[in-house]
Amino acid sequence: MLRPSAPEQLAALADELGTGHPAFPDLVLDAAQIHAAHRAKKYTAEQFGRYSATALPSILQRLLTAESDLVTLRAKVAWHVAAADQGLDPTNGRTAP
Repeated sequence: MLRPSAPEQLAALADELGTGHPAFPDLVLDAAQIHAAHRAKKYTAEQFGRYSATALPSILQRLLTAESDLVTLRAKVAWHVAAADQGLDPTNGRTAP
């Protein structure tokens, strides 16, 4: 199972990235294809490095967004489980934090 990032790690990543937009799935796929081509010696390290320098920030922003969404989802699930454990109906007009 994937070990989730700690909130401090997510905050540090957000600070390092600054403002930006998450990569679209097409860019992530393109980056994977460029990486595979580099491994197959179709790109030099310099070409791969230039591509990575432009693509990496938005891919990392996508990772940050996904990890942050996961933290939020886990907190909501934990809230619902705790409410159900206490005999409460978590769907009865209450909202998770």
